Amino acid sequence: MKERMSGRLYYEEIVKNPEIDRVKMLIESIKKEYDYSPVGSKIVQLERNLDELNKRLTFLSKEPVFILPEEYKIVNPNCIDYITKVFPTFEFNIMLMGTVGSGKTYLSEIIMDNLKRYFPPAENSNMLVKNNFLLMESKNVYTKYLDALEIKSNSNERPVATRFNLLDDIGNERPGTEQAHNYIGGIIENLYDKWKSSDGAYVNILTTNLLGKKSKEDNSPLLNEYYGTRTLDRMREQYTVLKFNNTSFRKPSHRSVED
Repeated sequence: MKERMSGRLYYEEIVKNPEIDRVKMLIESIKKEYDYSPVGSKIVQLERNLDELNKRLTFLSKEPVFILPEEYKIVNPNCIDYITKVFPTFEFNIMLMGTVGSGKTYLSEIIMDNLKRYFPPAENSNMLVKNNFLLMESKNVYTKYLDALEIKSNSNERPVATRFNLLDDIGNERPGTEQAHNYIGGIIENLYDKWKSSDGAYVNILTTNLLGKKSKEDNSPLLNEYYGTRTLDRMREQYTVLKFNNTSFRKPSHRSVED
């Protein structure tokens, strides 16, 4: 049986792993001796870990297939081809760049949703190794920081990079001040430091509308103006830039009625 969801990957149903089944049979044979004891609760936890590991192995054995609106493939075929190629590695850094409405946020959310299929978030997982996702909107993350300052005047904390990170719409900080840009630049550098120290074992996604007058122009002057030479230099090392064509997928709903 196949599960198909619009804008998602599809997966085959879980196939039992013989080795895991043997371990589970062994656990079952000794579990009754330790019911209602600390050892028994640890055995139950181990069973849950094995079940989730079995799911993970099943997913990893399948070649992921992106199910996306046809417009994506038509308008931005090279970008979609690249993402489809690197996704199975679970180690990639991409910056989606394009005009308003070109589908950057939607595509990045699809990618993160599918990563959660392979790596269940910590709050939904029984695995001993917890997976964490950090989803940030540039227009909100700095205002949340300012709100925290009002409660705790000495707070200067930034969101801490996790295994999977999405920083959406950089350049659209609110308010659009130098302090806000510096704060977002600090997050970008934190993502870089974590990625660099982990030998690449991270997924980081940035999206931005920061473009030149035309969507294919070099955006470096704008990024440099907002975040500085130091941050721009790290972004160049870390990210593959995927430039979307100047096409909006948003359908206009505004209508004008005149007598």
